[in-house]
Amino acid sequence: MEAFIDMKKLILVTSPPACGKTFISKQVAKALPNCVYLDKDTMIQFSSMLRSQRRSEMMSILTIFALSLQRKMQSSSLSG
Repeated sequence: MEAFIDMKKLILVTSPPACGKTFISKQVAKALPNCVYLDKDTMIQFSSMLRSQRRSEMMSILTIFALSLQRKMQSSSLSG
């Protein structure tokens, strides 16, 4: 079971509109260690930046994302 928990995973949540996907996904991201919530709009923005080669803007966003993930991981290790 520990090996499964340590594996890298992608959890994709889909359902019809207004079913609570965002709420559930954010709660799952909070509950699981080393887990981040990414919405489709963010992914579309990343993809368009890659295509348009706005690399400096993309790097700024990725840096902010990495710092927020690092803070989340530190706070989860301190509380657990």
